Amino acid sequence: MLIFLVDLTYTQQTIASDIMPYAIGCIATYTSKVLGDSVALRIFKTPKQLVEALSIEVPEVIGFSNYAWNFNLSYIFAKEIRKWHPETTIVFGGPNYPQDKHSREEFLRKHAAIDYYVVGEGELPFSQLIKELLSTDIRPQVDVDVPSIHYFSKSKNKVVLNHSAPRIEDLGDIPSPYTQGVLDEFFDGRFLPIIQTVRGCPFRCTYCCEGARYYNKINRKPLNYIREELFYIARRIKPVVDCGGRADLHIADSNFGMFREDYFTFELISQCRKEFGWPSYVNVSTGKSNKDRIIKGGQLIDGALRVAGSVQSMDKVVLSNIKRSNISKKQLLHLAIEATASGANSYSELILALPGETKESHFKSIAELIDMGFNYINLYTLMLLPGSEMWSTEYRKRFGLITRYRVIPRCFGFFEYNGDRLTSAEIEEVVVSTDSMSFDEYLQCRKMHLIVALFYNDGLFYPLHQLFKSESIPIFKLLKDIYNNPVPERLNRLFDDFLNETRGELWENKEALYRYLKENIDKYISGEYGSNLLFKYKSLGMLQYIGEMGEVVLRSALKILSQHIGKLNNLQRDCIKEVVTYCVSQAKGLFEDNTVAIKMISKFDFDSIIKQRGFYLLGEGIGCYKERLIVFRHTEEQLDTIKRFKKIYGTDLIGISRILAKVNTKKLLRQPCIINTV
Repeated sequence: MLIFLVDLTYTQQTIASDIMPYAIGCIATYTSKVLGDSVALRIFKTPKQLVEALSIEVPEVIGFSNYAWNFNLSYIFAKEIRKWHPETTIVFGGPNYPQDKHSREEFLRKHAAIDYYVVGEGELPFSQLIKELLSTDIRPQVDVDVPSIHYFSKSKNKVVLNHSAPRIEDLGDIPSPYTQGVLDEFFDGRFLPIIQTVRGCPFRCTYCCEGARYYNKINRKPLNYIREELFYIARRIKPVVDCGGRADLHIADSNFGMFREDYFTFELISQCRKEFGWPSYVNVSTGKSNKDRIIKGGQLIDGALRVAGSVQSMDKVVLSNIKRSNISKKQLLHLAIEATASGANSYSELILALPGETKESHFKSIAELIDMGFNYINLYTLMLLPGSEMWSTEYRKRFGLITRYRVIPRCFGFFEYNGDRLTSAEIEEVVVSTDSMSFDEYLQCRKMHLIVALFYNDGLFYPLHQLFKSESIPIFKLLKDIYNNPVPERLNRLFDDFLNETRGELWENKEALYRYLKENIDKYISGEYGSNLLFKYKSLGMLQYIGEMGEVVLRSALKILSQHIGKLNNLQRDCIKEVVTYCVSQAKGLFEDNTVAIKMISKFDFDSIIKQRGFYLLGEGIGCYKERLIVFRHTEEQLDTIKRFKKIYGTDLIGISRILAKVNTKKLLRQPCIINTV
């Protein structure tokens, strides 16, 4: 039996999901292990690759992954395959599937091109389904009693929801798609290697698909399995790295570093870094507890990952509403301090418009996390996922959740198949008001998100932030002053455009948005519509408005510091101005090479002022030098990193936005070089 397994992604604007198709690779290797030579499996990632294969041979079974970022794309191909090849059995599986019985029945009736849906872990039920299909000549669908297989029975005209299959406890039973060679074709420099060391999550967060009880038990892969995968990847990707290609790794664990065994994975990654120069960066969601182990592991790989202190909110009522009431402020503070001391980039996460959240409590959460010392705050809009508890009608009514629809960034495009043009896009449902937050307050919070992205995240104004800390002034006071007061006209236009686009991207009617998108697909692909607005406007700010940003920060800093310590003398005012100039100079021409000369004249020892003596002693002349010329340049390592990411994502606004979302921007800021005394 010829089987295609497909994990589609959009590719026209950019590769939307650039992660290797590891999940379907595991299904392929497990099915081959169980059924041997009776099956032949092929794996696909891009629409073009799939279309070319279908023009040569037609599979008896085709399986599609279903995530929030690719369902419509997968389903539009499923409908075309059903039209042109009605005998092909079409199977879907993935977390983007409702939890309750009624919604599941509705989903299966509505999507008639799907013959079977695999619920939960896919390896065992998919292989059992194929075994059943091998025993019959009936196509495309036969009634089956296979655990975890759901379907609308065309012969009985009813929905069949079979009971759940047991989860695979020993993940070593699944042959690695890497060491089996199943993913070799994807080591082409475009796709990001991914591994998973454990499955499951012990937390019950209502907004997350893994919050369901089904996923609460943790199952682990053997250490030897992880070692073989990592070293296989390292050997395969080394030529790509040596040619200036991507050098990162994604780990799919929900709480990496939280468990004792994870430290051994850190050690393996460290070995790969020493032997192969890979990975230079690890994309991963670190654990919600056992932060000391995470810090220690991060040190082992030289801070090549962001250490997470994810909370979603700091408000106790909100945390109780989303079943995250186990947050320890003491642990979070310890994490931020230790991460900073070790040189790691620490971050936390907040979700806007959670049940029970207000504008005031959301602002307070941002302020608390900044005070703790997290150097990056990820700020999200609440998205309702079909596989989560929060998606249910009961939950929505309980907290008065009002939603709108918007296009998922990069997830849109058109493709040719059998002479037809197929246009598709993915649309997400987001919460824009609740019984505790109005839509206007939602927009006000979004404005603050942009201010945090521009003036706090990535350490762009880190020296000034340290100056505030030395005087025991909350940094959020600076951000709040920027929020409350007028800014220069060009920067004000940036804020206005951001809020106008924020309003404009939200639609009441999902179908109307889909129709509009199909009619204007070229504008979405060009980037005129459909961007991640926070990163788009952050990129615009850093690339085009860095001077105006410096003006705004300087004005607010002078105002707040004078309120704090009284009238500033000339030396103090000069120092603040030079600190801001220093920050702006580091960020100018961020993605340009060293041929762009960035210079400033300075008479202050910023290190001494900020770290040792404190700003208030400036009146005594401490921390001053004779005037010096400082030139700001990228190091060779920085230039190499910038070149690699430009090669992957491009140099237009969309590409720069993705780079800023992926890297620790602080590590790309130009480094000062003191040339001589003036």
